[in-house]
Amino acid sequence: MEDHNILDHGLRGERTDAEESDFQLLKLDAANALYHIRNARIVLFVLAAIWGIVAIVVIFTGGEPKNELEATFYITISFTAVFLMLAFAILAWRTPKKPVVCLATGLVLFALLFAINTLQSFSILGFMLGAVVIYLLYRGMTHALKIEMIIQKAKSMGAKKAEVFEP
Repeated sequence: MEDHNILDHGLRGERTDAEESDFQLLKLDAANALYHIRNARIVLFVLAAIWGIVAIVVIFTGGEPKNELEATFYITISFTAVFLMLAFAILAWRTPKKPVVCLATGLVLFALLFAINTLQSFSILGFMLGAVVIYLLYRGMTHALKIEMIIQKAKSMGAKKAEVFEP
């Protein structure tokens, strides 16, 4: 039995109705996954903005330190806030290129900060907001993994990556 797949020869073949239906479902899955990845990316940008605001507030309203220990405290808090702002901003910026790595790193980093904050001071509102952020980052990461499977499935159907993501 010979292989009649003309897509292997560089020619574009017509899809059957079933194949076209599967391909359209694949495109819908891809659009849904991109929506969740975009939401997670927005969360990373919001976290970067929050840490930036914290850094600005600490730097400009820290006041005059009374002793060396207090000065060291303000400097440490400022550098930590700037580092976290840059970390979340870079992760959000790199998400379109490497979504799984960036969203997983952002999820782990925020989960660690969330756990430390929850152990130090517990508030219902803070816990609920942290849980929402973790949920959104987790959904984005799982859908980033799903995108990779969608691309593989599209290749097996003879479609190009660009075809899956076109509107």
